[in-house]
Amino acid sequence: MPTPESFLSQLANADAPNSTAQLDHVEIKHGLRAINEHAIEARRNEVAELKRINDELVEQQLASQANYYENRLARVKQELEQAENQKITVMKRSQMDRIVRERDAKLSEIEERRACDIVSKRIALCLLQALPE
Repeated sequence: MPTPESFLSQLANADAPNSTAQLDHVEIKHGLRAINEHAIEARRNEVAELKRINDELVEQQLASQANYYENRLARVKQELEQAENQKITVMKRSQMDRIVRERDAKLSEIEERRACDIVSKRIALCLLQALPE
C-alpha cells in the first residue's frame, strides 16, 4: 500500500499537463485507503495529546482549588477556636460546613472536565474525476 505522501504525489503528477502517469482504480483505492488510515491515526494521536493536556490542566485546577479551600477552612477554623461567644461559634461552624459543600461541588465540577469529549467534523471532501481513455 502506498504512503499518503507518495499517493498524493502520484495523483498530482497524473493531473499535470502532458503527463503520461496514470493511476488505475486499484491504485486509487489503495491510495485513498492509505490517506484515510493516516488521517485516522493522526486524529487518534491528536486526541490522545489533547486528553493528556486536559488531564494536566484538570490536575492543576484541582490542586489550586483544594489549596484555596483548605486556606479558607484553616482561617475559619482559627476564628472558631478564638470565638468566645456561642452565637459566633455556631456561625463559624455553619460557615465551615458551607465552605466544605462549596469545595466538594467545585472539585466535582472540575473533575467532570476530565471526561471531555473531543469530536471531529469532516471539513473537506476530495473529488476525483475519471477521464475516458
